[in-house]
Amino acid sequence: RSGATNIITSRKALRYEPTHQPMVKVLYQLLTRVNDAVQAKQVLDDYRKALAQDGFPAHEIEQILDEFWHVH
Repeated sequence: RSGATNIITSRKALRYEPTHQPMVKVLYQLLTRVNDAVQAKQVLDDYRKALAQDGFPAHEIEQILDEFWHVH
């Protein structure tokens, strides 16, 4: 149950700041943990779109998404 609550909370937070990478990562990880690959992929697609809407050029978006998988 808490997993579902965390997913809902994370989605709500991303409505206000859709390019907040730490929250995108949390939501992605929560969805993969519950084996929802379709929704996890949608999170990344939405993140890509949000970055584009914020004016990031395509090459920077690709770099950001590449860095998404690295732990800092």
